[in-house]
Amino acid sequence: MDQAERIHRITAALGRLANEEAADLIEDIDEGPLGGVEREINRAIAALDSRLQERLLFSVGPVVVFRWRNTEGWPVEYVTPNVVDLTGYPAEEYLSSARVYAAHIPADDLPRVMSEVQTYSNTPASNWFWHEPYRLKRSDGRTIWVADYTVIRRGPGGEITHYFGYLFDITERVAQSQKLERLHAELAAANERLEQQVQDRTRQLKAAKEAADAASQAKSEFLASMSHELRTPLNGILGYAQLLARLPDLPEKAREGVGVIHKSGEHLLTLINDVLDLAKIEAGRLELVPRDVPFPEIIQMVASLSRVRAEQKGVAFTSEHVGPALGAVRVDEKRLTQVLLNLLGNAIKFTARGGVTLRTLVPGGGRGDEHAVRFEIRDTGIGIAPEHLAHIFEPFGQAGDPRARGEGTGLGLSITKKIVEQMGGSIEVESEPGRGSVFTVALRLPKAAGAAAASAPLTWETVTGYEGARRTIMVVDDNPHNRALWRELLASIGFPVVAAGGGREALALAESERPALILMDLTMPGLDGYEVTRRLRRLPEGAQTVIVASSASISDETKRKSLDAGCDDFLPKPVQVGALLEALQRHLGLSWVHREAPPQGPAASPPGGAASAPLPPPPAPDVALLVDLAQRGRVRNLLKEFERIEAEHPQARPWVERARALARGFQMKELCELLQSAPT
Repeated sequence: MDQAERIHRITAALGRLANEEAADLIEDIDEGPLGGVEREINRAIAALDSRLQERLLFSVGPVVVFRWRNTEGWPVEYVTPNVVDLTGYPAEEYLSSARVYAAHIPADDLPRVMSEVQTYSNTPASNWFWHEPYRLKRSDGRTIWVADYTVIRRGPGGEITHYFGYLFDITERVAQSQKLERLHAELAAANERLEQQVQDRTRQLKAAKEAADAASQAKSEFLASMSHELRTPLNGILGYAQLLARLPDLPEKAREGVGVIHKSGEHLLTLINDVLDLAKIEAGRLELVPRDVPFPEIIQMVASLSRVRAEQKGVAFTSEHVGPALGAVRVDEKRLTQVLLNLLGNAIKFTARGGVTLRTLVPGGGRGDEHAVRFEIRDTGIGIAPEHLAHIFEPFGQAGDPRARGEGTGLGLSITKKIVEQMGGSIEVESEPGRGSVFTVALRLPKAAGAAAASAPLTWETVTGYEGARRTIMVVDDNPHNRALWRELLASIGFPVVAAGGGREALALAESERPALILMDLTMPGLDGYEVTRRLRRLPEGAQTVIVASSASISDETKRKSLDAGCDDFLPKPVQVGALLEALQRHLGLSWVHREAPPQGPAASPPGGAASAPLPPPPAPDVALLVDLAQRGRVRNLLKEFERIEAEHPQARPWVERARALARGFQMKELCELLQSAPT
């Protein structure tokens, strides 16, 4: 309650209880400082009888009005009777001596109160309120808090004549204030504890992050090291398997064994790549590299590879396209192919009877600059139990009967889902145990800026050389097996090859041999491939030489460092001969010489000019059966039928050998033409 409100209460009380004279006097009260009101209040009180005074003073409530003189001991001249309600002592107790009031102030507060009053009294022109809260001891032993509002009254000469003021109980307010202070203190302590906890937690999280980063780095280094160690022997396995497979006089059983070796090596390489891809995805380092590619070519390649796998297992494979034909699109061809081959590979693996279908749907609902494409991979395999559907996209989570799972790490679907999502698409699955599954991939593929040229992959089996002057290639590798493999691969298609087993030898050979292209291993003792490349680039004879890095370490960092050192390209190990041929063609501008296809229809004329008779085909029913198998892409069945026909019709053996060569090379178009040209 402020000063104006208290004066208003006094005015209201006087107006109700006083006579008309007192009321008239009260109306003249100014709402200025309390010292200015004192005289008017005294006049009003004097106009009332003693009974009315008592009623007035008690009606004011807990406010105790007092006045004392500025003489020795500050004797109290007046105090309202309701002081007894405040302190428990009657007014007479205080009128006897100022010392009595001071005695009721606790010893802890008295010096401060007296000092404040003295300071206030000694301040010139101090006519305004002095306000100080302090404690008072009640007669019942309790201690209360009071607010003391006092003003000095001065005489004509400026001397202090007396003090006038009032008291009221603020115990509850102080208690609330103290409680609030305690709460503030508790809150401050809680904040401090929270800040400390946050700091502690931040330190813990930082330490945990550092530990996680260190663990991730250690995992990456371990995987990179293991990948390198596994790829190095795989380079020899797959390289020589590719070399042996092209030998024309390789016995049938040996050829089958080479095929098994190559397939097993490719499978191991796929597992290694899956583990590395998953590590990249988990670390957020898998980057898409979109480019303009012809969409039909991707689907045709995926379908061709899947058809061969399906036929080898004896199940049907169908590729369908629904909707408008697509031209060139902008997409990461490698990752899209990886997704489709993974899903189709799983479908074929888990299908024993029936077939697998790749259905490409183009609903035409895309925006003007993109195509909405949906791929459905449908199989009639073992299906997936409902309780396993929620876990099939988790790493290492293979669903279904363990006996039917076959080879694999359980990473394929997890990687597929993450790649699809990174491409901005979605993947869903529906399955019924015993009836098969349908995986659906939905993507939005941006349209290419222009028509993308089709790039038919080079066929290693048919390349026999290259046109033009001979180009010397230098191989730099500290592993003698790798050097031997490079030499045989390159020499088989007409390249002169020189080899160096270390960095210093490579620098000397480069100066003396002036090779057109250098295949540079990066990890070597002494001078590594990076340093050798940098030094070669500083030599006049090495500035324009094409340098292609080749390493079993295939991280993005390795590729970047090789390019920064001055390499023109990067070939990962194990070497895929098709990729090697493409790199040689790209950097040296080569035109390849291919083996001539076997003659179709009439045989070529022998030396001497005499025409020979056409090769006799097998009987018409056998040819019709072969045509049906070839049109359906059943290579394994074709090879079995060729063996049967050779045994039953020896006269048709030359014709069968020609057809068998086409089937083994998966030259299905040429095979169908040969079969259909046979007389029926």
